[in-house]
Amino acid sequence: MHINGSSHVRVPGRKFCNLILVDSYESLRDTMITEDNAGYDDHEYYFIFLQNRDEFVPHELQLILKHCLAHYWLNCNVMVQTAKVEVLIYTYFPYREQQCQTAQPELVNHFDGHRMINEPMFPKKLTQMHQCPLKLVLWHMPPYVELSWDNQTSQLLARGFEVLLVNHLAQRLNFTLVMHNLTLLHVEKYQLALANGTAEGPIELASILHG
Repeated sequence: MHINGSSHVRVPGRKFCNLILVDSYESLRDTMITEDNAGYDDHEYYFIFLQNRDEFVPHELQLILKHCLAHYWLNCNVMVQTAKVEVLIYTYFPYREQQCQTAQPELVNHFDGHRMINEPMFPKKLTQMHQCPLKLVLWHMPPYVELSWDNQTSQLLARGFEVLLVNHLAQRLNFTLVMHNLTLLHVEKYQLALANGTAEGPIELASILHG
C-alpha cells in the first residue's frame, strides 16, 4: 500500500480478496501477497489487472504467470486492456500434452462489448494432466503407507491404504508418480532439500523429469 503516493507501507496478514491492479511483475512482488499467504493452502483465486503499454505486456505477462506457477496459484488470471480498447484475459495451464509445469500464457476470455464470452471466469485445469509427473513424498507408516525395495527392478515399492487412494487419483487425472522415501531423513533436511525453488523441489524436479 502507498501513502500519499510515495511512502510504501506493508499491511501484513492473510489476504482473502485477491483482485490486484499492477503495472508490472515487480509491482506484483511489491504487494508481498506471496509471503503473507505462504502459510495457507486453501483454495485461492487471483485476478490480476495488468496495466501497461502494449509492447511491454507480453514480457510482464509471462513473468506474472511464472510467478503464479512457482507459488501454486493455480487459479490465476491476468487481464489486460490494449491500445485498441480490447479487454483480454490470459491464464496458464500447467499440465499439457507437450509441456508439464510451464506457464505459457493462453487467451481464455475477452470482452465483446457487452459481456465476457466464456464462463466460468476461471477454467478448470486438473481434469486431464497428460501423464505429467508429480512428486509423492512418503514415510513408512503401516497400514497407511508400507515401503519396500525391489532388488530386481531397483525400485521403491509402496503399498497401503493411502497409496491406493493416490494411485486411484493418478489414474483418474492421468498423472504419473515419482516416489521419494523420507523415512530416514530428519525433518530439517527434507524441508531444505525438497523445498520449492530448490533443484529437487516439486516443480523443478517435475520439469526435469518431463524433459
